[in-house]
Amino acid sequence: MSFTIYNGNIVREEWICTEEQAKVIEKLLNNELLKSLASTFLVTTTLRNDYNHAGMRNNPAKQNKFQIKLKERLDTIFSMIENKEICS
Repeated sequence: MSFTIYNGNIVREEWICTEEQAKVIEKLLNNELLKSLASTFLVTTTLRNDYNHAGMRNNPAKQNKFQIKLKERLDTIFSMIENKEICS
């Protein structure tokens, strides 16, 4: 949910959550790791939807582009892990 709020620039008044959840989301929104992973989350969510819906969506990724984008995002995440950006 935090990725969606961050990527969509959704204002607090439009969040559909409890007050306790909102506190956690606000903390996450100030986290640099979340910000650095936000675009990767958006792209991988779109790729997942293309895969889950067997390309039956508007403008699905072609197979070769799907593979390239997925590899790019995995490389980004693995690089973060190797640099201990995720684990610290």
